[in-house]
Parts: sequence; C-alpha cells; structure tokens
Amino acid sequence: MLVVRRYNNNTQGSDVNSDDNNNNNDDDEMFDVYLAKWQSIPGAVLPSDPLPTKQSFWDSPGITQARQQVEESKSDVTQKAQFLAASAPHSGDWLLTLPVVSCRLKLDDETVRVTAALRLGLNLGAPHTCRCGATADALGQDSLVCKQPASRIARHQHLNDLMTRALVSAGVPATKEPVGLIRRDGKRPDGMTQIPLRSRKLLVWDVTVVSTTAESYVDAAAHGRGEVAEMAATRKCQKYSELSTAQLLLPVAVETTGP
Repeated sequence: MLVVRRYNNNTQGSDVNSDDNNNNNDDDEMFDVYLAKWQSIPGAVLPSDPLPTKQSFWDSPGITQARQQVEESKSDVTQKAQFLAASAPHSGDWLLTLPVVSCRLKLDDETVRVTAALRLGLNLGAPHTCRCGATADALGQDSLVCKQPASRIARHQHLNDLMTRALVSAGVPATKEPVGLIRRDGKRPDGMTQIPLRSRKLLVWDVTVVSTTAESYVDAAAHGRGEVAEMAATRKCQKYSELSTAQLLLPVAVETTGP
C-alpha cells in the first residue's frame, strides 16, 4: 500500500536549518522510491500534477494485481468458481449491511459462520450421507443442490416476498403467483404488478436460485462472474416466452455464492 504525502521543500525564511532540509530530502527520496515501485505495477498510470489525494487511487492497482494472482493460482475448477463468485460486484454487500433488527437485516452467529464458510470454501462439518442419498462432503455444498430440504422452498418464498414488498413500498401494487396468464400449460410466474409500468404492459417476474458450484454449473461459473445467473435467467425467458409478448418479463436469478 502506498500512502502519498506531499512535501514542500521551499524555504520559508532564513531560519530554516540544515537538519530540516536533510529530513525533507530523505522524505523525497523515500517517496520517489515508493512511487517508482507503484509505477511498476501493471495498470498503474500516474496522472499529471496535482497528484491524486484519494487513497483508493493508489490502492487500486495493487489490489487488482493481487486479485489476478490469486485467481491464476486457483487450479481446481470449484475453487476458481468460488473465488470468482466471491469477488463479483455486489456479492459481498451483505457484509456491509447494518444489522437492523426491524428491517430483518440482523444475522445470528451461526448464519454468519455458515455463510462465510460457503463464501470462502471452508469446511462446515464432517462428511455424511444426505437424506436424498447423496454423499455430502465437509464443505456443505450438497445442501445447496439437494432436492429435498425444506429450506429450498422457504428460500424461494423469501426472495419472492422481498420482490413484492419492494414494489409495494414503491407504490406499485403487486400480487404473487397470478393465475390465468398462460391458459395452455398452467404455468404461473412468481408475481405480477397490478398496474402497467411501461408501454401499457404489466411487469411479471419469476425468481430462481442456482448453486454456483453445482456439478452442472461449476464449469460455467469458473469461466466468468455471473455466468450461472445469466444461464438461469435465459432459461426463465425461454420458459415464459409466451408471456414476453404481452407483458414485461423480469427473470430474477440469484447465485448461492455470487451475485
């Protein structure tokens, strides 16, 4: 980390002694050494004077270089997928959220422990046999793809509730799981607004949660950030293609360890 300070060597009167000048010269030499080291970082471009005063400007090239080095060191496809998901924009926003109980933003210690372990790829417990018959490893990834846990339905309903409450709080009335939109196969999206939002069309949304490290997704997740969510959103658009002509279709795809 390079901390930038500007030093003024202009003498201000005849009472400036030689010790002060020597100290300033030493400071300038140290600054020049660190500045040269900073400029050697790939992508570090120094603008013309005056030098930037924000510390984030000087930190950014080093952080980017360190991130690239860590990413290149990941040889295992699962580890690379986890790293890309954890470093994706907004995937760590929950770490900065104020724990306000009235807004349901406070997490208990066990929730934080499990979430942090899943995010960093740490062991959660001992390997065991899941209720679905599959072998669950110590990383706990099986719980995110198991077809039988009750939390799967609760998680989906909670996300749908968040969408509905957000629209209602913005003054847009909405209803969950509307019926009669598609008469041929009976498919029902997760929600729909009750007033048109654009081009006299109602907004229809459908929520889906996909596991970043699932066997069917991990290769795509290791290829780029948000790839799995994009795949899931595309499938939702194909599923409700009939609705997209008459309504505004919004697929809401969320990755378990990513954006």
